[in-house]
Amino acid sequence: MRITRGITASVVFAGLAATGFASPAWADDPAAPAETYTLKLVGGTEPTTWVVTQCGTQCLHVEDSGNSITAPWSSDAYALSGQWTLFVNRSDLISCPDGSKFSAPGQYNWNAAGQGTVSAHNDGQCGDPPGPISADFTLTKVS
Repeated sequence: MRITRGITASVVFAGLAATGFASPAWADDPAAPAETYTLKLVGGTEPTTWVVTQCGTQCLHVEDSGNSITAPWSSDAYALSGQWTLFVNRSDLISCPDGSKFSAPGQYNWNAAGQGTVSAHNDGQCGDPPGPISADFTLTKVS
């Protein structure tokens, strides 16, 4: 059992501090233009694209494009304890070796260097013992 590209490749925010992405100043500027990132899960096969806009004080709205493996989704990320945190209910977050997919609430956390982890809880859908699952990802700024 694995986390699908939703957890597999839909977050792409690299060099957040260096490029200004997700910096507190950018996150608080209502006139800031949208920024685009590519999310690549470590070991993932298909990245996804995130379009990020400001949504309030230290808040970023993330629109994930989806790909041939996962459906599009959107959620808001908040600056918490020195990193960005986003919660999202995904209809296809858990993917089994037989191709079946299951919904799960996921949590994305990433730092200013664009290194992150997506995590969820596996209820044993793929025959594995129930428990936490996670996948690392990197984010890369496109524009």
